[in-house]
Amino acid sequence: MTLEVADLDNAKIDVDHMADIANSPLPEATDRMGHTKKTIAGLSAEFPAAYDNAQAAEEAAAQAEADRMAAEAAAAQAQAAAGAAMITGNIYPDITTGRAAVADAAQFSAVITQDETGRFTRTSATTQNFITSAPTARLVRALAADAAPGVIDPQADIVPLVVDEAGEVQLGYLVSERRLAGSALERAYGQRGEEGRGRVLPPALFTPIAASANVWIGCLWHGQSNPQGATGQYGSLPVSVAQPYGNRTFAGGPKSDTAPDMASDIPLVERAYAGVDIGYSETPCSGTANYANTWAARNLGRDPATMVFFAFVGGEGGMSLLQISKPGGIYTNFMGQVDAFVARAAAAGKTPIVPAVSIDVGETDYLINTTQATYEAQMIQLRTDLDTDIRAKTGQTLPIHLLITQTSYGARLKPAVVRAQFKLAKTNDYIHLTHATYFLPFEVDGTHRTEWGHRLEGNIQGRSLAQLVVEGRVPDWLEPLSVTAQGTTVRFRFKVPRPPLRFDLNTIQRTDQLGFAVSDAGGVVGLSNIRVVGGVNVEATLARTLGASPEGRYAMDAIAWKLAGGPLTDGASGNLCDSTEDPMTIDGIARLEPHRCPHFAMPITILEA
Repeated sequence: MTLEVADLDNAKIDVDHMADIANSPLPEATDRMGHTKKTIAGLSAEFPAAYDNAQAAEEAAAQAEADRMAAEAAAAQAQAAAGAAMITGNIYPDITTGRAAVADAAQFSAVITQDETGRFTRTSATTQNFITSAPTARLVRALAADAAPGVIDPQADIVPLVVDEAGEVQLGYLVSERRLAGSALERAYGQRGEEGRGRVLPPALFTPIAASANVWIGCLWHGQSNPQGATGQYGSLPVSVAQPYGNRTFAGGPKSDTAPDMASDIPLVERAYAGVDIGYSETPCSGTANYANTWAARNLGRDPATMVFFAFVGGEGGMSLLQISKPGGIYTNFMGQVDAFVARAAAAGKTPIVPAVSIDVGETDYLINTTQATYEAQMIQLRTDLDTDIRAKTGQTLPIHLLITQTSYGARLKPAVVRAQFKLAKTNDYIHLTHATYFLPFEVDGTHRTEWGHRLEGNIQGRSLAQLVVEGRVPDWLEPLSVTAQGTTVRFRFKVPRPPLRFDLNTIQRTDQLGFAVSDAGGVVGLSNIRVVGGVNVEATLARTLGASPEGRYAMDAIAWKLAGGPLTDGASGNLCDSTEDPMTIDGIARLEPHRCPHFAMPITILEA
């Protein structure tokens, strides 16, 4: 069988026809067989109350069945084309066969599962590096497989066209943007929802770092004991003990800060420390650098050999934000590490560049009652100092950004720190909030993460770092946009990297009211019937109408038990996340990691009843 252009053209025409039905302002659209069908605009004009009009529903059902049959026909053509491509396009039936068919350094494509093919580079007769992947099924197959009648909510931003048995919108019409959206669409094309991606930064703020084997990208962490790999447990052992790519660190390990330990470099791995550092092992450095490579290769096709990271961590346990800042000794030591990184790059004939510094600090600020305004001002000054001093050492013109983690420790009793971190991410072009920490595995001391907790945190940070470095954009985060109330209904609206929103009750136990809370001048107002609406909103029923000074909050009022150990000290949590499925590993078990909602508080806008 040979691959015919007409097969692909027909499939594309059928998909375009579905888009015409959803997007066209004309009342009708004609398919490639010459059949005329009503568009959404046409149905809206003909049936202004179609959602409760039985006749309209009957016609819509008939239309859906016709479209399903057309999609199945297109799917058959696309599947046949895919089969032909499997033979003629050098897509091998499995990785072993593909690797055996090519020479070292050559690329090949092979089937991973029945729904996914991968692109690899052969590194030896028995090994290969993963580059990227793509689905074997096109959009039409996902639509046909998931086809089911939906119920239209006239108030929802997304009008469901196809829903599954769990009520998830597989295909819908996004009213605000006049386009198709939904899980089937994203699965078929392997894309994140465009409406939820972080904005591309202008050149004055950041320029993507081009692929090059002659550049060493600094992967820097700075903060308190957690980024340094503290577990609070003597004899803790690292989990990242092999380097899968070409990333580097100091000979004494990522935590090195003395001249002998920084005099040479080795492949990036984690180690257990002794002496005054006993109880320190896995830092987030390996997880960050390695997963940045993995994510960029899988999603953007970037060869890890052309994005080499040199990772290390500064800071000191038990210190506040002010204490790790300039002109203190801890900051000076951190600059010494930067000097050593620049020297190691020069010795290797590489150009050093630092796109961002990951910051994890806040537990001590909670204990000493640092105010929100003070924390904000100190973080802005720290970024300014890091930008000035590091750029002077590397010679780069690229501005330095901060990737900050949100300190869940203490968020329930004294939320000044998490409020400050949230505000910084919402208002500063150079500071980005990557994740809260309430869902990470904590040791029984309720303060320090486990070795796997540090590894998972690094993975999540690596995802953000890759998006900044390669795409030059604000890293994806589940960003709260607004909170409104109308009568006894409150609505929290979000910018969602991959809709729809959902509640994770598997990897984290249920938090009271799923983490949401509302209050006004009269006190806390109870919530019931908390639900996802339109994929990007969470609505709840208020126990009463709101009075003066209303506020909506998330992950500030209640705590659930964590992945490991006891509950986070004085912390708070929630269950809201998006539908992103980035593969990561925790406690040796692979899982799909979403973007989780940060701690936040926002004023509520009262709408006319």
